[in-house]
Amino acid sequence: MPVKATTVSSKGQVTIPAEFVRALGIEPGVKLMVVPVEGGLMLLLRPESLAEELAGSVSDVYGDAAQYLKAERGEWN
Repeated sequence: MPVKATTVSSKGQVTIPAEFVRALGIEPGVKLMVVPVEGGLMLLLRPESLAEELAGSVSDVYGDAAQYLKAERGEWN
């Protein structure tokens, strides 16, 4: 899809171009997430469940969770 321009209203509202609304199946009441990015904003369709969408996304942050918990709990003694 080509890049389109829109204007911010005096109320801080923007209109999503109809071409994008149709292509993405956006209907009234659909929730969007506004994400700040370098030089602007990005709109994303909000998943029905943020928890389900993010589940497992940081599963390797602490490595083996059982081993990490054992080490952490060992420091309590």
